[in-house]
Amino acid sequence: AILQLQEKGKLNIEDNLSQFIVDFPDGEKIQLKHLLNHSSGQPQSWRDNWYEKRKFVFDSIIAKIKSIRLLAQG
Repeated sequence: AILQLQEKGKLNIEDNLSQFIVDFPDGEKIQLKHLLNHSSGQPQSWRDNWYEKRKFVFDSIIAKIKSIRLLAQG
């Protein structure tokens, strides 16, 4: 879906996450391509219990991720 939006000129995978979620911590360091290839620096622990319960509510997920520091990018 992201690549289709890019083809239509609606976004670019080089865009920063902060363009879409303004107050996201370190959003200016995370590009959409980082999210696509799992190299954003976000630890996977944010979703440990959520995945099992399948309660994915956008605002709740964003709030949870905002509370976690990025891992070192290298």
